[in-house]
Amino acid sequence: MISHQIFPEVELVSVRLEDSVEFADVKRSLAVLARSDEYRQGYAVIVDLRDAKLGFHPRDMKKLVSWNRRLGLAVGSWVFLVHTPLETALAKTYQANARALHTVEVFYTVRAISQFLGRNVSAYIAGGELV
Repeated sequence: MISHQIFPEVELVSVRLEDSVEFADVKRSLAVLARSDEYRQGYAVIVDLRDAKLGFHPRDMKKLVSWNRRLGLAVGSWVFLVHTPLETALAKTYQANARALHTVEVFYTVRAISQFLGRNVSAYIAGGELV
């Protein structure tokens, strides 16, 4: 399952992946986000992978960069919140492929994301304690 919340007042999108998630699910969810009336290019995007069972491969991340570029989402700062080596590998692969388009960082804590974005984002992430 993938859910997203848009917080226009702080120019932030929080995306959460939970349980089993396939690459096609990610593409559908991002298409919905791109069509949202509340979303604006340049919003910071936090992608929380900690509770997901990811059913795709690092090679899919290059396709995801192309997909995001086509949707107009490959802009602004994207941060991935990860917990496992697979999540880290996927996020780092996206980062390497998207480097020329926009800022992408990978973090293990909400505190690190908050420091990077220059504001406390714990209220916008499920289970977002500043640890």
